Amino acid sequence: MDDDDTVHIHIDSSEQHKDVPETGPDVCPDCKCEAETGFGLFGGGYGVYAYCPKCGTIFHKTQVHE
Repeated sequence: MDDDDTVHIHIDSSEQHKDVPETGPDVCPDCKCEAETGFGLFGGGYGVYAYCPKCGTIFHKTQVHE
């Protein structure tokens, strides 16, 4: 397995973190990178989230309640 095949796993709480809003920026204010999206547990709860691929800051998340 080379570096491009790295898998990142986030284990987090079942409730969304209070400091993670449902809407937010699409560009990192610190790194100036375009946000990437993911789906899963990052930021608490379960759903779609946007984050900075450089510094790992999560910008916003929308929960899936099903």
